[in-house]
Amino acid sequence: MVFPPSGKNLPTLRPALPSTQISKRCHKVIWNPYHKGDINKIESVHRYFTKRLGGLFHKTYNQRLAVLNLDSLHLRRIKADLLLCYKMINNRVDVDVSAFFTLSDCELTRSNGHKLKKSH
Repeated sequence: MVFPPSGKNLPTLRPALPSTQISKRCHKVIWNPYHKGDINKIESVHRYFTKRLGGLFHKTYNQRLAVLNLDSLHLRRIKADLLLCYKMINNRVDVDVSAFFTLSDCELTRSNGHKLKKSH
């Protein structure tokens, strides 16, 4: 079955993308792998799936992502990492922040009250 990439079909297709469903269930195992081979396998599934949507076969991967209004898997991982850092620093998750970050004693911040200390 081939779906044309029209605006009315995109909301129903978007939740069907493999990375979206898999990442909700297995965040640590699949969403943010650290082995290059694992990353390539997951991204190849994403490239393959988006290429099979109607009208997108001859477009590049970045063009397909733009049409579908999706971020690349690499960008999604970066956003998820930054969000987790934010939640850790602001005590939104039950994690010992000092195990991951060193907060600076400096009072000069840009209004949020938290500054990470850079270690060399």
